[in-house]
Amino acid sequence: MTPSTANLEPVNRLTVEALAVRTASGRRLVDIPALDLQPGSSLGISGPSGAGKSTLLYALAGLVPASDGRIQWGATDLAQLKEAPRASFRAKHMGLIFQDFLLFEELDALANAALPGQFRQRTERERLRDNARRHLQRLGIESDARRVVSFSGGERQRVAVARALAGDPPVVLADEPTASLHREAADRLIDDLLALVNETQRTLVIVSHDKRILERLDRVIELNDGRPTQEAGDA
Repeated sequence: MTPSTANLEPVNRLTVEALAVRTASGRRLVDIPALDLQPGSSLGISGPSGAGKSTLLYALAGLVPASDGRIQWGATDLAQLKEAPRASFRAKHMGLIFQDFLLFEELDALANAALPGQFRQRTERERLRDNARRHLQRLGIESDARRVVSFSGGERQRVAVARALAGDPPVVLADEPTASLHREAADRLIDDLLALVNETQRTLVIVSHDKRILERLDRVIELNDGRPTQEAGDA
């Protein structure tokens, strides 16, 4: 890929080559020979506990540094960036959804969902707050003064989804987003999340054990001991 071609790549196009993530002692956590994900498509990462699923997701987000290889989103190779530029890229281009919500319980839904605005220029903050309010309403959450400490698990995860989307990220990464939810709440959440990302052609990567979620994605890779062992579907 020439520099002129790379600069034309959309930021939600993913190319991974010879990716390795190892511990300080050299133990292999993730070993991905190649992975390509087209803009606007969805990828599921499955496998048993300890297979390296979350480590791979965090590497794709730049939260875990790569030991070797390439993690290229558009023209940017996260594997070549130091921690601060990785964090800057992540804040600008990625929305993250975590299993444990990671909300500030003393704040209300809108304050939590609008948090990405605190890492943007002042001129952007009102727009992000409006986006957060709009996504909360779409997800059935009132943006009132009620603190999220009183919310159910499903409501909290919906706030987390609104927060992830508030900054209009082209990439959404989710780590077991329904693991803490009962079946009905999990299905409703995935319905809404897939609708929201598909309408705007965001690229979505989800780590999950839930077969009902995985079968709805464009593509699924299964990991075992950090390596892909099985793949179904095409991006």
